[in-house]
Amino acid sequence: MQKKIQLCVSCMKDISNSNICENCGYDQDTLYLPGQIPPKTIFLERYFLGKLLSEDKQGATYIAFDLNINQIVEIKEYLPEKICIREKNSLNIVPTEGLQTQYKAYLSDFIELYRELSKIRTLSHIVKIYDVIELNNTAYAICERVIGQTLKQFLIDNIDYVSWDVAKEIITPVIKSVGILHSVNIIHRGISTETLLINKKNEIKLTSFSINLTRGANSSLNFDLFSGYSAPEQYFPNGTHGTWTDIYSISAVLYKILTGTMPPDAYSRMSKDKYVSANKLNLDITEYLSNTLDKALNLSIKDRISSINELQSYLTNPACYPPIIEPEKPLPINEKTKSQKNKKYGLIAMGITTILLLFILIFVFVFLFDTPNKNNNNNNLNSFISNNSSNISSNISIYESSSNSSSSSSSSIINSNSSQIDVNKIAVPNFINQNYTSIKNNPTYKNLFSFIIKEEYNDSFGIGKIFEQSINPNSEVIQNTSITLKVSKGKRFPIIPDFYGISADEYTKTLKDLGINYEIQREKVSDLPSGYVFNTSITPGNTIDIESSIKLVIFITK
Repeated sequence: MQKKIQLCVSCMKDISNSNICENCGYDQDTLYLPGQIPPKTIFLERYFLGKLLSEDKQGATYIAFDLNINQIVEIKEYLPEKICIREKNSLNIVPTEGLQTQYKAYLSDFIELYRELSKIRTLSHIVKIYDVIELNNTAYAICERVIGQTLKQFLIDNIDYVSWDVAKEIITPVIKSVGILHSVNIIHRGISTETLLINKKNEIKLTSFSINLTRGANSSLNFDLFSGYSAPEQYFPNGTHGTWTDIYSISAVLYKILTGTMPPDAYSRMSKDKYVSANKLNLDITEYLSNTLDKALNLSIKDRISSINELQSYLTNPACYPPIIEPEKPLPINEKTKSQKNKKYGLIAMGITTILLLFILIFVFVFLFDTPNKNNNNNNLNSFISNNSSNISSNISIYESSSNSSSSSSSSIINSNSSQIDVNKIAVPNFINQNYTSIKNNPTYKNLFSFIIKEEYNDSFGIGKIFEQSINPNSEVIQNTSITLKVSKGKRFPIIPDFYGISADEYTKTLKDLGINYEIQREKVSDLPSGYVFNTSITPGNTIDIESSIKLVIFITK
């Protein structure tokens, strides 16, 4: 008779005889939805299944415990939407009527993908695949359990954006790992800040592999794309996927890391491209690095960087990137007008000098070769000078008028174009859910925008987080435009947290994070160690009004 397994279905820690896990607080009697595998199910007398962790268009992922090697793992079940269902009161999967052939074809793709990944499980920056099991008319991939947080959450919680030196440490392992995937003909198609995990050792891991059809628009399966990171070809049923598809996604992640904002969604870019080069958002980004991202995020496959080796060459060696010939910048209007005036007067001076030289030549010719008729010629010469002087004055006047008219016309054209094309226009980043302190201290944002801050209570965003901006992300504005940011003061009526088993330092930190005013009273309590909370003036689970003068009294053992 098999020994009863007493593991928490949420964290896989020992729960002895209790129904509530002391480690994570999960109630073992929590109901699960129909269609899910029941918690505590055992596969092949080896894998003890826990609760559902996540679902996507390809299937479901459960936490599990490998009883043979005493290790927590994750099990991915192939269960794609729309083309199959689970039999009632059974683990068996049944394809939808008329879609049996497609189901089997996609199942074959799932098995092949994860078997190929299991062959390269020694790679440290790709989630390990230990085994693939065919059972219940479907398949299960046994995967490494990575404890950590997504790169998206890491950036929100810590830094929002980093320098190239730091970004290089994050992205280089990803680039190298994806290069190995490409060498065995695996295209990820879902690289994003949500599918990159940072574990407790601060190592980055690429996760969330999926069959091709769930990462592109098609008629038979729901697709699973990542706004801002998925390449444009993934939005069309006949889009051509390849190594260049992952290049786009990796570069979008790098763009996010370096600027604090992700590129506009590729689908929207195809109708109205509001993409802004990275060095316009972060002035510390070098021109060649920004140009590389521009090329890697090109909407056209033909013009995009197409291989990992090419991307690595551009990122590590500026000489690999062809020189950018900048178009000649127009002079500011006042400088251009000044230049035109200088040119105008130079031409006038040249004209006068030429005419004077002509007079001198005529004068010399007349006096040297026509002496007998000197008086008459003097009269003629005076008459000629008199007549032509008026012509000279007239010509100068006409030239000045023409030049002024031209200058006015040019100025008008410049002003007209200036109102239509503003070289200083920039796209507004997405500030939502970012820490206001990070935005305030960002030298790039200081140079580009003027911020008006309004602090308000908000139940959905933590203290200091931005929850609303007056100008929508990716809107084009001129430099120094004022943007109103609403910053959360936290909840006005936060719930008093439970103090059971929590040290005073941890508890007071939690109260500070919630914005709750408190005072401490210390008392000696027998059988309790010092430095722990044993009571509060308001029972945990009740709310407190931050705006009131009431302080929460916390009683701490001494």
